[in-house]
Amino acid sequence: MSEERVLFQNSVSYLLACIGFAVGLGNVWRFPQTCLENGGGAFLIPYFIVFVVEAIPLMMVELVIGQRYRGSPVHSYGRMNKYLWGIGVAMILASLYTALYYNTILAYGYLYFFNSFQFTLPWTECPAGNQDCLNSTDPAEWFFNHRVVLTSSSIEDNSGGTNGFVWHLYFAQIAAWATVFVAMITGVKSLGNVVYFTALYPYVMLTVLLIIGVQLDGAKDGLKYLFEPDFGKLKDPNVWLAAAEQIFFSAGLGYGGLIAMSSRMPVRNNAFRDTFIILIVNSFTSLYASIGIFSIKGHMAQNSLKNCRAANSTGCDFDTFMAENEAGTGLVFVAMAKAVDTIGGSGGATILSILFYLMIITLGLDSAFGFAEAFVSVFTDIKKLRRVPMYVIMAAFSLCGIAFSLLFSTTRGPYFIDIFDKYGSVYVVIIAGFFEFLAVGWFPGIHVFSRDFTIVNDFHPFAVLKLFCKYISPAALLAAIVGKFVKDALDDNFLTYNDGETYPWWAMTLCLFLFFSAIIPIPLAAVVSFVFNLRFGDLDYNEKEITKSIEPKEYSTVEQMLCCIREEFDFPENIQLRYVTPEPLAPPPHYASDSTIHTNDTKF
Repeated sequence: MSEERVLFQNSVSYLLACIGFAVGLGNVWRFPQTCLENGGGAFLIPYFIVFVVEAIPLMMVELVIGQRYRGSPVHSYGRMNKYLWGIGVAMILASLYTALYYNTILAYGYLYFFNSFQFTLPWTECPAGNQDCLNSTDPAEWFFNHRVVLTSSSIEDNSGGTNGFVWHLYFAQIAAWATVFVAMITGVKSLGNVVYFTALYPYVMLTVLLIIGVQLDGAKDGLKYLFEPDFGKLKDPNVWLAAAEQIFFSAGLGYGGLIAMSSRMPVRNNAFRDTFIILIVNSFTSLYASIGIFSIKGHMAQNSLKNCRAANSTGCDFDTFMAENEAGTGLVFVAMAKAVDTIGGSGGATILSILFYLMIITLGLDSAFGFAEAFVSVFTDIKKLRRVPMYVIMAAFSLCGIAFSLLFSTTRGPYFIDIFDKYGSVYVVIIAGFFEFLAVGWFPGIHVFSRDFTIVNDFHPFAVLKLFCKYISPAALLAAIVGKFVKDALDDNFLTYNDGETYPWWAMTLCLFLFFSAIIPIPLAAVVSFVFNLRFGDLDYNEKEITKSIEPKEYSTVEQMLCCIREEFDFPENIQLRYVTPEPLAPPPHYASDSTIHTNDTKF
């Protein structure tokens, strides 16, 4: 038995850390954007179907595996079956690629937060004598484009900034990485204290925005614009994949952060309950934030419409004004930047802006903590590195992140963010999720996951959960993946940007590298384990002591057939012997533990 694992102080701090990881910036701007692009209110239909079919089973799988196998995503899947650790590699690489660009977006929040400490907010009016700003139609949009990101005209254009670098953005990224380092300097011990503020404060601010927003003129029209259904969109397979992408990204599925954090809880902890708490809070937050923000945006559009008509201008249309910076970074850093000035009024705008962008920072930090924990946990679980202090490992990770941030701190940075997001994150986690379902449903089998579920939750899984994990969920996810790749293969805009511009060869190479570097380890790991017979360490608890109180459950004939359970698992005495004796009597070959010590094993 290995040395004792450092755990969260209590279940509250653990749940807050998981909720904070799941609830991030994607809930504030990615959900409204996905909703608007995929049928408005009609998008909620595939969203909640995917919620039931994919999110609930997969989060339950990740929490159970983390608590049961007590390690990083790589170690947990390696202990489950020595051929499956490549799934963990795919997950931590997706977390790494996401962490590298995510802190750049977080840096935008830092810049707006620091710039909010002024009586007159700098994005509300043009700098004196700046003709470029005066010629623009929107000072807030000019501020974001020319004082924050300074985006070049194309990914090959390195002009602008200081020799192509945006140094104020780089320094803001250093501040973001430094915050992540300090919060996780002692691992879950310090993280468990930080999340009490970072996970709870956003709900205070979102409630303030909701109370203000729903009372404003135009709020109803703003919500109608967001949620008005277009049921014709439901025929498009991309809408269903978009629902899966939104669920995976906003809930943190497939990144390994949930596995890493659940491994820091006692083996006996109700993962079934925690799954529903985390997912319901996550989806509720997406809707809660959208209602408050789009109520305010509806009011802003209503004001613009009145001003347009008062000036006897042409093209005065409510939907046109709503479509300006309706989602993404433009929603938070342009539309809401103007909104806090309007609804805050003289003097109050400064305070409201400080509080709003503090919320954006805390939302981003919680997700950044989860990405960092997923990746760093691999190194803290390597036996030879266990004596290395956590602050040393976190310092090395943060310094590498700071160095890599230079790529995103150029005028071409936004294009690299899009590449890392699409090809190193979203596509990867969906495919990793599919292989997670294959792992628990087929290799080594659903009966093994049922045993793990029972050990963790102290009750046997429902038959419907097994059917979802084995058949329904992987089949639905595979259909979405195949549909997406077929459409992309036939689409002339595949591997393009800026609405049709083709990536240069080196950018295409980067896209393909990010994707395949994360996916190839899944089959490659199986080959390596077969050749070198890898082992992933011992569990940090007495399995016999934990499992001896579990009551055996006799499988029905129907359940045996549907879940492909061999006949010997039908006998309660064999199940009981498996749980209470160090070595089961005549275990079937496919059920033999992969953690059996062999003289030619390679330990990891």
